[in-house]
Amino acid sequence: MPSYVGSVGSKSARIALFGEAPAKYEVMQGEPFVGQAGEMLSKVLQRAGIIRSVCYLDNIIRERLPNDKVDSMYQDKSNKKPTPELWKWFEDAWDRVNQLDANVVVAMGELALRCLVDTKFEEPKASGVTSWRGSVLPGRPEINSRKVLVSIHPQYVNYQSHMYPIFQFDMNRVRKESESPEIDVPERMLQVARGPLDVDELVARCSQADSIAIDIETRRDQIACIGFAISPTWAMTVPLTTSAGRFWDSVDLEAWVWEQIATILESDTPKI
Repeated sequence: MPSYVGSVGSKSARIALFGEAPAKYEVMQGEPFVGQAGEMLSKVLQRAGIIRSVCYLDNIIRERLPNDKVDSMYQDKSNKKPTPELWKWFEDAWDRVNQLDANVVVAMGELALRCLVDTKFEEPKASGVTSWRGSVLPGRPEINSRKVLVSIHPQYVNYQSHMYPIFQFDMNRVRKESESPEIDVPERMLQVARGPLDVDELVARCSQADSIAIDIETRRDQIACIGFAISPTWAMTVPLTTSAGRFWDSVDLEAWVWEQIATILESDTPKI
């Protein structure tokens, strides 16, 4: 049985979804994203208000891999050095992407991310798809830096059910990003509290917020800083310790900062 699987959907579709490589059911039916992965993708697309049949669906590699593993496409065990064959598939995929009119190209899975976005994946400490997912990025120069949204592969969601809400969130964003080919980067204000006036501003803004997102970073079992975000475009981090010790000049000042943080934490404003 031939193992080659082409694409489905119009090249003029506003949304193009790329996976990694076809598996058993894709080969049997001759189209990408069928079987369990296809069912998962169809479900999240429907809930996002995206009609699957008007999307372009494809894989970076169009032939089924041995044991459905991408390992055979790398020259090393850490999957950092692609084989010449994989580079040929990348080049083939770039040609296909350049024939599309899509407003957004969705890279689902590690392999699709590496092909479509220059993440320096060959470097030892390069981040993977779980770090990049949800991001809207300019694609590689080979695809004219067109807009790419990174997400996980639907089959991964079948194995890791806790990732379902995250995958759904990504597809919801795909619908929004499909409205335009432009990468809309909102102007963000990300501040670090350097003195009492900054902390006063933080308390004042949080008192007017509808909700507050809070993130805590630790260093050697001590709280290093606390971040507060009241919107997608405004956030402030309050440092508490540094690698050398206390951040604030005195114990009294640090105690006052903690009192202001307590005011925020004890408020009735919902925390997320």
